[in-house]
Amino acid sequence: SYPFNSRRDIVIAGGKDFGFKDGDVVTFGDKVLVGKISSVFNSSSIVKTIFDADWQMAVRVGIHEVDGLFKGGSNPAITLIPRGADIKIGDMVISSSPEFSYGLEVGIVKDINDVSNAPFKEASVDLGVQLWQLKDVKVHN
Repeated sequence: SYPFNSRRDIVIAGGKDFGFKDGDVVTFGDKVLVGKISSVFNSSSIVKTIFDADWQMAVRVGIHEVDGLFKGGSNPAITLIPRGADIKIGDMVISSSPEFSYGLEVGIVKDINDVSNAPFKEASVDLGVQLWQLKDVKVHN
């Protein structure tokens, strides 16, 4: 459930009683990144999700694994993509931040914003999961 006013946090049933701790990674299935645990209680935990506008992490895009910075929120995007980088709409976005397992699926490139005089391109992202889809998540501890 996400009982808060925003979609940035969700509550999961499981906490210290399952050995969960702050920073544990939460996925949908085995590979789709949802977020990480930010607070743990005896029988529940709060998960900060990639839907949080403050969420940032290193990612790689497409078959050439182009580096970028993923920013979460209601309009998730990748910034700091080198201008000459070969990325396309539909390319997979995966985690490359040291705090997560390499290659967790974040989403796919939805649109590319390539301003001619800007040093970097940006891309909007369709996330690999939506909150309404979540019934079961996996905690990697």
